[in-house]
Amino acid sequence: MVRTGLARNLPKIHTSNYCVAYLDFLGAKKFMENDKDDKFLNTLNSIYYDAIDNVTFTNEINNKDIYIKIFSDNIVLAIEINKNDELRDVKIEKILNIASNIYNNALVHL
Repeated sequence: MVRTGLARNLPKIHTSNYCVAYLDFLGAKKFMENDKDDKFLNTLNSIYYDAIDNVTFTNEINNKDIYIKIFSDNIVLAIEINKNDELRDVKIEKILNIASNIYNNALVHL
């Protein structure tokens, strides 16, 4: 490899501010190891959708504004929040309510 000392011309990166909730179900690996028909993961998926349904959304915020990523026994929830966002507190409240509902539903179903 020959180093030229020239920096690569990389594209500019755009960033945004988000409120993020990261949920990890401790002990889930044990459930998944013994789960041959994916019952645990299907239940986890149902828990998420039930939690979303139980949160009341306003006209300004709906479930399309909330980004979701489920992988293994982890759930990441995120909503974009700008510095001068008038709905900042409402958005943070929604994420916290969804995270709370997910854990409450998990206690009932798992």
